[in-house]
Amino acid sequence: MSQQIRRCPHCDQLFIPDKYHPRQKYCLSEACRRERRRSYKAEYNKKWRQQNPNYFREYWLAYRELK
Repeated sequence: MSQQIRRCPHCDQLFIPDKYHPRQKYCLSEACRRERRRSYKAEYNKKWRQQNPNYFREYWLAYRELK
């Protein structure tokens, strides 16, 4: 099984993905791990907001009615 060398999209360093996680995209440095998590959360939130476009509007309208 040959190991593929990849380039980290955050720091541009070359790395070899872990053999147990062959689809690894980011290297193991702390800054790149933080960027990976931030990127995932941003994409997840964007997708959620597209699926629930009126959530915050309805939430605040309900909140104001309770006052």
